[in-house]
Amino acid sequence: MKSRIVMALALSAVAGSASAREASVWLQCDGLARPETLGSLLGRVVIASSTFGLFGMPENNHFQSFARGEAGVHACTAALAELGATTQFWDRRAHLLKARAIHSVEAGDPDSALADLRSTHDVTAGHDQDVYFNRSLGLSIKLLEAAILAKRGQYDEAASLAVAASDARPYSLQVANLTVAILQLDPAWSAEKDRIFTRLLALTPTSRTNRATLRDWGGPADGAADDWRLVLAKERATHQPIVRAGVTITRSPDPIVLLMAALAAARAGRLGETHALLDELDGLSAQALPSAGQPPAKERDVEMLRSMLDMDATRFNADLALAKANVPFGRLYLTTLEGKRAEALEQFARNPQFPVRPQVGDMIDRLRAGQPAPSSSSLLQFDGATLIERARQQQRAISIARFDVARFAALLPDLDRADMMNSYSGQIGFGLKESGFKDHPTKDKLGRTIEFAGQTTTLTAVEEMALMRAAELTIQSGAKGFLVTDRRDFQQYQVMTYGGSEVSRTAAGYKAEADVVFVDPDAPPEALAAQKDRILHAEKVWTDLSPIYAKKAENK
Repeated sequence: MKSRIVMALALSAVAGSASAREASVWLQCDGLARPETLGSLLGRVVIASSTFGLFGMPENNHFQSFARGEAGVHACTAALAELGATTQFWDRRAHLLKARAIHSVEAGDPDSALADLRSTHDVTAGHDQDVYFNRSLGLSIKLLEAAILAKRGQYDEAASLAVAASDARPYSLQVANLTVAILQLDPAWSAEKDRIFTRLLALTPTSRTNRATLRDWGGPADGAADDWRLVLAKERATHQPIVRAGVTITRSPDPIVLLMAALAAARAGRLGETHALLDELDGLSAQALPSAGQPPAKERDVEMLRSMLDMDATRFNADLALAKANVPFGRLYLTTLEGKRAEALEQFARNPQFPVRPQVGDMIDRLRAGQPAPSSSSLLQFDGATLIERARQQQRAISIARFDVARFAALLPDLDRADMMNSYSGQIGFGLKESGFKDHPTKDKLGRTIEFAGQTTTLTAVEEMALMRAAELTIQSGAKGFLVTDRRDFQQYQVMTYGGSEVSRTAAGYKAEADVVFVDPDAPPEALAAQKDRILHAEKVWTDLSPIYAKKAENK
């Protein structure tokens, strides 16, 4: 034990000395160290190279060493110049070009960013069969190009690239989230977008709000109403009174969700449901800090909790005010759908504002039907399609203005390499083999928690191997499908300690967990019937992923 501690301290000392010097242009560009064989390849003396640490030890990858903006552009340009004309490190060159594109975005130069991304096509020519590159860095380049195009207003081209990226890696939650982030910049529904949003929903139950919102904008009315009903049911299940640190917390469903559910129900012709939801929204009151119950053991606990509750209450009250401001429109829309035209027109004259929602267009068309042309000063002079298009353009402009390409780029998949991939096999534990898969019953004993940990594997690959293991267990159980009920991703670190204190912390891969239930896709249990569109077919998941990750089909 003593020798291990000494070794840890020695390594820490070397790492500390190396990090004290200025990071190389390679680290400043993309956070990855200079290729170790590049020095000898280019006739350089390794120990004299400025990109090597003490005693000729190469630098470690260090993503916190990124430069930003113009400084990052200059660092990447220098690294590319040092790389020279060699084609040996083609994937590294592509990674540098992608990094320079990101720094160009940070510097406000999207044209140069696009030029770099498109130049990667020549760099990667002849490597079309590299599955790992195509599904990671190649896919990231497409998504980054899509993000830049979307920010410039070239939405259709951006959406096409994003959909292609999602189709290339359909079981990755990371990729699905990034694709949806681009597609939802334009709220308008399409069957293609519905397919992608449904794919994301199959990967995580928390994304139903995304599809519900999409379907509001021209999608199936019943589908939108069903989605919002399930979102609201989840709200009701999770917002029950609880007691923490002696403080009773009484929470109500999200008022915005109540409003959206009411409007979706109205559009689907579920008028009774709409009445009930609007009445419930009207009955909600602003939240105040809860009174304390029994004094907690630690007074600081309750103070911290009160501070958190205060922030929650502030957000809730702001949402409540916004939702209640739109209740008059909800009742006007409801009156219109009930065929009470005279009463609806009277309410229309009293209502000074309308939400940026497609239901406004539907209401206007119903009020205009078969009636004389209204005066030019009335909103009724416009047909519903015109109003919906105006609302769409307004929402799209707001979304694009808020879209941060640099922040988006930070979430892109890392480069996968076959030689860095942890094997698809079981964990052993006791420090013998911490990478791989394991599983155990979920807390409610109704399903299995699947875990896959990878010390050198990217997050995207770890996510997929967890799903692949879920598919394998499903097949072994005799079921045909599985439903993901919850999932969690973790960054892992290797921590060195001395005397009980942390000495150093190094990134050591990722871990993905998924809670799953084995089901029959054609006849799920009654309690899961509403989730039928989320069920993944185990045989297809295994067939799609096992050629990439399983060395032998016998693992099945």
